[in-house]
Amino acid sequence: MNSESTYFINYVRTKSIDTSYLTSKDSAYVAEQNGEGRNCLKEKVIVKQKMVKSLFIDHYGKFEKFKIINRNINESDWITGVFIFVLFLLAYIQTNHKRRFLQIIKALSGTRYFNILIREGNVSKELITYLLNGIYLTIISLVIYIVLQKYNVKIFNKSGFSLYLIILFYVSAFYLLKSGLVFFIGNLFNIRKEISEYLIQNNIYYQVTALVFIPVLLFFLYSHKIYFSAFLTFSIIFFCLGLMFRLFKMFFWGINTLRFSALYIFLYLCTIEILPVLCIGKFLLSYIS
Repeated sequence: MNSESTYFINYVRTKSIDTSYLTSKDSAYVAEQNGEGRNCLKEKVIVKQKMVKSLFIDHYGKFEKFKIINRNINESDWITGVFIFVLFLLAYIQTNHKRRFLQIIKALSGTRYFNILIREGNVSKELITYLLNGIYLTIISLVIYIVLQKYNVKIFNKSGFSLYLIILFYVSAFYLLKSGLVFFIGNLFNIRKEISEYLIQNNIYYQVTALVFIPVLLFFLYSHKIYFSAFLTFSIIFFCLGLMFRLFKMFFWGINTLRFSALYIFLYLCTIEILPVLCIGKFLLSYIS
């Protein structure tokens, strides 16, 4: 027997220790060395000297069977990339076209600022217009994608980034088709200048709408999902109020600028502005339901 074992036996014989951390085999060995036999294991050991307990304790967790969780193939990390792209475009606009950008924002508030914007050049052919229209198409497509994703809607059996690209394609095609139809009407009735101003006012409304939705989308996407109903309610209310504001503004602008009666202008707005929105809404609701 080595010196360490002899020291341990002598210590046990002279001291009463806390054996709660010892195994049954160790306790039997201690009892046997004290001459108390195996029956002393049934008696409680009185602690006379406090000892430091070990930091290593048993694991009391219950074992459960492993659950197989399917891999999420609909990754949404690409949404962060889309926001980075949009913020990069805004930073470029703010750096290189700050004055023109402020004029576009102010043009939505009144005719005076709109006339200043038109007088200083054809804004529809400037780079800032193409960049802001690109931001509008990107953000609006993302809003539609989020709503469809919430209701697990798949178009052409696509999801994730592929579904977003499909939505972006259709939104861009609708925007170009509508603009082309308006240009055709302007050439048909020989009102090119008035139609050009009409398109500029529409573009300003679209661009400001996209700028408003950027912080709303950022808050919704990186917060709890319980806020989806609030986001959807805000989107619907903001869209309806913005559409009504734009229609009333276009109606009175048409009466004061064009040489057509109020009835023809009303029919035009119902056909070009309201009817496509109702058709798209009906299409989306059919998919959701």
